[in-house]
Amino acid sequence: MNDYRRAKPRNLSAAKSSWAQEATSFISYPVTLLIIFYRPLADKFGRKPFLVINTLCMGLGLFLVYLSKDIYVYMIGGTLMSFMVSHDMQCVYILECSDKKSRARNYAIVKAVAILGTLLVPLLRATLMQNVSERWHVVYLVPAIIGFVMSLFALLFARETNAFLTKRIEYLKTPIEEREQRSKEGREQNAQGGILTAVKFAFRHRQLRFLIIACCCFYLASLGTATYSTVMAKSALMTKEEITLALFLYPVGNALFTLISGFVSDKFGRKVTIVAMSCSALTCYLLFIFSGMFKWTPYLTGFAIGGFMGSYWGAGDTIGGIMFSESTPTNLRSSVTVINTLLNGVMGGLATVITMILLPIIPERMFGYMYLGLTVPGLVGAIVIMWLFVGETRGLDLKTVTGTEWDKPKKVKEEQQDGE
Repeated sequence: MNDYRRAKPRNLSAAKSSWAQEATSFISYPVTLLIIFYRPLADKFGRKPFLVINTLCMGLGLFLVYLSKDIYVYMIGGTLMSFMVSHDMQCVYILECSDKKSRARNYAIVKAVAILGTLLVPLLRATLMQNVSERWHVVYLVPAIIGFVMSLFALLFARETNAFLTKRIEYLKTPIEEREQRSKEGREQNAQGGILTAVKFAFRHRQLRFLIIACCCFYLASLGTATYSTVMAKSALMTKEEITLALFLYPVGNALFTLISGFVSDKFGRKVTIVAMSCSALTCYLLFIFSGMFKWTPYLTGFAIGGFMGSYWGAGDTIGGIMFSESTPTNLRSSVTVINTLLNGVMGGLATVITMILLPIIPERMFGYMYLGLTVPGLVGAIVIMWLFVGETRGLDLKTVTGTEWDKPKKVKEEQQDGE
């Protein structure tokens, strides 16, 4: 979806269009913070309503950009897309609808198909846009129509998840007097969403605490995920034509390694997947550097950086998406995943600051090695924390998980007594 947000509003000069893109990005950041209030609503009202609303609003944002003749409409559409991209309700929905033996696989399959969908960008550029820059806006029309159709499809045919229904029915059957008399921990277990409750819950329990620390390390290693075009242009001295050819194979490598991560996760476990995909990410990035600098075929260069992205985010989705969800009770699951989104933004911003400090110092030809070197400490730190302090979550029943399964026995007993 990020590929669709890079276009520029028509009838604007090059300077103004560049300013429009920067302004849209600037505005989208504070608007995205509203997610801390918006996403927890899914813990109270259900997954399906927000699956429909998010898909519909995504299509609306795309359609507004298609219609935009001035910067204001463009910015509204772009901001709406940015907000809905960060919500990720489909992740919670897919995990709760899947069998415990195939959760990661199903999530990976859906994401891989979505990644391959980015091939629509060059296809639409060649057909509807016909490589005429003034016709860029028509590229947005097809995905906008797809968004509207899929939101209607979700409204008519998607069902509410069994995990949410089970927990919600249990909550509604509890007498009001009993809800009010619960202890602090009891209220957390009985809460129906809320970011403050979710944060308190996460820091009270060992599993989620260490997942947060692992995410901090992991997202600090995100430097290579947004800089591959710079490495191809500056370090490998690839031409625009070579970069274009490389980007044709980028989604293929990305989708393939995303798919692999899902099958490995359900077969061998979440922790093994994080180690395997982190190693795969480093290997693919090294191949990406060599392929570009030694002038191997640009198709291999594109496939390698796609493999890096698929491997890196395959591990990231396992930590911040799947394991966060599998370590949290249903009534707080959507709310707790907000923490992961915020960590991604904060640590990604810190990584950007580090990059800005180093870029004037490092020669352009060494950019690729610099990004690789900065990626290693974060991945290693995440692997060590995950392996030593985080429990395996493969095969857990999402309808019964409480988040206390990994706490010390004494603490669990005390909390159970408090709940009584």
